[in-house]
Amino acid sequence: MSSQVYTLISPTFRQLEKPNEDLCEKHADFLRYFLHRLISCRHRQLSRPFTHDGRTYRSCASCGMRREFDLATWQSKGRYYQAEASKADMLQ
Repeated sequence: MSSQVYTLISPTFRQLEKPNEDLCEKHADFLRYFLHRLISCRHRQLSRPFTHDGRTYRSCASCGMRREFDLATWQSKGRYYQAEASKADMLQ
């Protein structure tokens, strides 16, 4: 028999999370976020918007990470992402 505990109050019988594990996970997530912000690039020097292959984005001048850009509202949107290099880009 399984050692997992299920709630009988909920009609979906969702699994109860152990409070200590949930708390440890939250602390680990906070620590990971804090260290990432402390050590990594802050993306403060962004380029002007570029449109390439139908995508508009701004690039960080320090680390090269990109962020989507909306031309209609003239605002950045979404998370930063690393641009994937294609074979054609490498040969140029």
